[in-house]
Amino acid sequence: MKYYTVEGVINEESFEKFLGFMNGLEDDSDATIILNSGGGKSNLASVILDIINHNKDRVTLISCGIYSAAFYIFYNAKCKKKMTTESVGMIHRSVSEMRLASNCNPVYFEDINTIKNWKESESDLEFVSQFMSSKELKVFKKGDDVYFTFKRMKEIFTDVEII
Repeated sequence: MKYYTVEGVINEESFEKFLGFMNGLEDDSDATIILNSGGGKSNLASVILDIINHNKDRVTLISCGIYSAAFYIFYNAKCKKKMTTESVGMIHRSVSEMRLASNCNPVYFEDINTIKNWKESESDLEFVSQFMSSKELKVFKKGDDVYFTFKRMKEIFTDVEII
């Protein structure tokens, strides 16, 4: 069993480290990945989720603090999941914009102008409407962060082992 912690911001550097960890696993090794992240780039979180789901039979995720992109990963992961008794979470609208660079490679931008545009859109509503209360959804639609206590996390993640 190998252990890895996704902590801090999910960015290019942390993604490269995660990728190195996963690529370094032996074919018969299991992995426990601890999520204790304040979120980060949603496009990289989607790739991390794909890698986890591709290896779902040998990955276990543990939630400590899952904010934004980390919440998205934990919620949508198809592997075995566990949650600590101190686990908390937060979700807000995902913020990313893709442009084609002059060499036709996609470049991702996440900045304050993009945030303003996304706050006015209806993105992510299908995803969050699966678990948010009407009060939480109202806060989310306004463009604000929605925080979840451990008690609320237990209500959202009913199929997760508490450790």
